[in-house]
Amino acid sequence: MEPSSFPERELLRRVRSWQRVPRLRRDIRVARAGTTRLRLSDPGTGKFIELSELEHLIAQAADGEQSSEDLTAFARGYNPAITRKHIEMLVMQLLQAGLLEDEPLAPGYGKVIPLPTAGTTADEFAAFRTQLVSDLHRSEGRRPDHPLPVRKAPGLQARIAVPRLRNDDDLSGGTSIGIGTDPFQALDSSPVPTPGALDELDDTVLSPDGAEAFADDAVPEPVVAPAPPEPAPEPVEPPGAREAPAETRPAPAPETAEKIEAEQDAVWKQTQAAKLRWYQRTSVRLLLALAVLTTAASIIHYPLYITSECTIIPSARVYVRSPIAGVLAAILVDEGTPVKKGDVIARLDDRHLVADRRKAKAETERIEAELERLRHGARPEEISQKRAELEARRTAVEFALKEARRRAGMLQEGVGSKQAQEEAQLDLQIKQNAAYEAGAALKLVAAGTRPEEIAAREAELKRARAELEFIDQKLADMVVIRAPMDGVVLTPRFRERLNENVEAGGLVCEIADTQSVRAEIFVYEREADSIALGMPVVVKVESYPLHPFEGKVGFIAPAVESRDRINVIRVATMLDNRDHLLRQDMTGYGEVECGRKSLIDLATRRLLRWIRVRFLL
Repeated sequence: MEPSSFPERELLRRVRSWQRVPRLRRDIRVARAGTTRLRLSDPGTGKFIELSELEHLIAQAADGEQSSEDLTAFARGYNPAITRKHIEMLVMQLLQAGLLEDEPLAPGYGKVIPLPTAGTTADEFAAFRTQLVSDLHRSEGRRPDHPLPVRKAPGLQARIAVPRLRNDDDLSGGTSIGIGTDPFQALDSSPVPTPGALDELDDTVLSPDGAEAFADDAVPEPVVAPAPPEPAPEPVEPPGAREAPAETRPAPAPETAEKIEAEQDAVWKQTQAAKLRWYQRTSVRLLLALAVLTTAASIIHYPLYITSECTIIPSARVYVRSPIAGVLAAILVDEGTPVKKGDVIARLDDRHLVADRRKAKAETERIEAELERLRHGARPEEISQKRAELEARRTAVEFALKEARRRAGMLQEGVGSKQAQEEAQLDLQIKQNAAYEAGAALKLVAAGTRPEEIAAREAELKRARAELEFIDQKLADMVVIRAPMDGVVLTPRFRERLNENVEAGGLVCEIADTQSVRAEIFVYEREADSIALGMPVVVKVESYPLHPFEGKVGFIAPAVESRDRINVIRVATMLDNRDHLLRQDMTGYGEVECGRKSLIDLATRRLLRWIRVRFLL
């Protein structure tokens, strides 16, 4: 569990900042507090804590060189459920009780002599044994002539006995130290040495059992000894008669010779680090390596590739439109049909044009006949007819004049009406006008046709003939729709437009040249300075990811466009499409090779651009 109070959190932060866990103090008192519990106390302050045997074994393994991870790995050899948090809580308890050194010790502390390996001779091991016993004596404040009770064990392990706490040992004045739930409370059943395994001890430290065992560096695993019978009560001794010797258990040795040699090498490197020359120091070597890498990045060049999305469009495309309004009476091609220039692709309905031609033909013939009559003049029969018409008009005028006079006389005598007199007068005027027109017509016929009249009729004839020719041209050319170029019909479901009305200038179909296509690459605005005409381009489309299409930059748009709210510049290249793999509106990615640049320029180009733009450098 995490510490709840602020001092405990600060203490935990301090413990986690250590690279090595401090070792136990050498003047602490260790005594039995029960069958499976050990009591560690400070003789100066009287503070104490009670630990399980596994906790005590872990505390002994903290020799000033072990980190929290190392102690966790060591403890998991006895109980896999132990985590680093358990180790940190144990260290905090020991630190609060004042049972640890103030700070972690320097590297190599406690490693006075190297551990034996497979190549260690018998004499070297004897010296190691003598030094080990001497160090153990000094750690417990014993005299060299008072040997420390040590159990004989195979391999390199030595277990130090801890006597039981006698009744007269007064530790009641101690202060219990704890920070919540004991992290090892559920781990007391771990396979650690029990007191029963330490009851019978020898007084000497012996070499390993046999040369073969020593040559193999056999280090035994921790074993669980059978539980001892309940010990009988010991006789009470006077206070101060004997103090419980402090227990110091060394951490188990590594399991194999390779691990032992690796640990010795690590200790040797740490002790020799201070003796290295300046050019052998790790920091100097790192700086030299960084300088070499920077120089190499400035010298080595690599191509700069700019990749962006692209779209395939035809290289040439035309929209076929109807020259006149009409109905699509026939469609001769369909979507995807290859066509040549001049091929008929559709026909318009021409029935209304045929009717218009008939009218224009009749009008032309009428004007031609009238012009012919004007050119030859009037016949005698026509003159006699006009003269007879004039005489008839004059007779009608005389009769109307008499009738008007009679009506006027009757009105004066009072026997006639005003209305009858006015009607007679009006009839007289009408007949006089008709007689005047008949006289003018007779004069015109008798005089012949004037030249200006003949010219007017000739102009009307030309207009009628031009209209007839225009209708004939429509029937010949405008009704038939032809392909303006070689290509492929792209209009979807073109045949379904049969009998559809089209306006003059309306779209009929779309034809495109697919022998070569145009790839438009949408390059980010910030990359425009790196692209120039003629640079190699490789295009890959989603449909053919393993088929690259190569070309060169042939066009760079003069204006920036907005695409998905991002400013881009269109870069176009022409691609050969004689195999007809590329189709209109295909999408993919285009890669423009923008020359070779140094590795350091490639790595920093975007950062330098950002700095120059933001800070106007």
